[in-house]
Amino acid sequence: MVRTAKSAPYLGNVGLDECAEHSKLQNVLVGLHPRDDFTEADLNRCAALLDEEGTQPRMFGPILWQDNYAHLPSERLLELARKLLTKANGSDTLLEALSMKLHGKDPLEDALGPELRKLGLKAAAKLLLGDHEDPGGSKDYSMECVIKSALSFDGNDAEKTEWVDAIFSHIDEKYGFIHSFEEAIETTAGLMPEAFLNRVFQGTDDQHHRRIYFIKKGGIRRSPLAKISVANLIAWCQQRDPPAIWGLVSSGIELWEKFDGNRGGTSMSTVAVEFLEAAPEPEVVLHAYADRVSPSSWSGSRADVMQPRADAIAELTQHKREEIARAARTVSDRLTKEIESERARERQEDEEWEQRFE
Repeated sequence: MVRTAKSAPYLGNVGLDECAEHSKLQNVLVGLHPRDDFTEADLNRCAALLDEEGTQPRMFGPILWQDNYAHLPSERLLELARKLLTKANGSDTLLEALSMKLHGKDPLEDALGPELRKLGLKAAAKLLLGDHEDPGGSKDYSMECVIKSALSFDGNDAEKTEWVDAIFSHIDEKYGFIHSFEEAIETTAGLMPEAFLNRVFQGTDDQHHRRIYFIKKGGIRRSPLAKISVANLIAWCQQRDPPAIWGLVSSGIELWEKFDGNRGGTSMSTVAVEFLEAAPEPEVVLHAYADRVSPSSWSGSRADVMQPRADAIAELTQHKREEIARAARTVSDRLTKEIESERARERQEDEEWEQRFE
């Protein structure tokens, strides 16, 4: 009878060699070795299985991050990581292992080193382009941890560019709607704001349309630009000529804040106001804000949801800068008409509903 991993030292080299030949034991071979005395010869025995078609890479993950294996030569561990990257599902295993290696570490400490960071970027790009689903978000968690570390240190410029390329290839393929790996993408935007924003506005007309949709509505929980500071957004826009750029970028800003008070607890965020005040043509930005007054989902009356948001914009009619106050009056007039139209539609819909039961 084969013993468990805890009693594996009794297997001996001959027994472990036999396990390596057994089809039902090959995918648990690492765990059959003594954890406190795992040698380079043991690594050779296990790594040889990666050349077998049916070998699952998951069992190799602990070797890359657990302290029990830290004594192994670093070059051999890098060799294992490179090999995992070539295997099906190896990217998942590598990213999970690297995220575990980073767990609890000081973000200012380069816990991975340049070579593992490079492989982490490659693994992330491969996983993203592989169209893997991530319903629970665990892969996104691992990917975001590794990406955050990889982008926080200098070097690996080619791999960083490849990673950004992979993001926008994924966006284009998904027609701008991203439902997985959101945290990793947001973190990339926050740490590489200029490269990220540049890529949004590059490409063919079709790509441009999909990428703008991604900025406006592509994320499930929040805007993909959420981790880019408003200072960076303003600085990037100031380097571009068309005022319309400000309106497009503003669609990715967190617009509303909640508070206890009137208007249903809604006010315009300080970030949104700061961006507006920096814009060369405030009306362009305010119209972009107004486009987001109508909710994408709601219960009850949509007009009732729109009204406190419109009221928040209307407060800007008292702004100390006349061009902003004037633009706010124009946009507020527009919103008043839209809300009146929505209330009329709701009344008609209610009347038709009541008539069905008469």
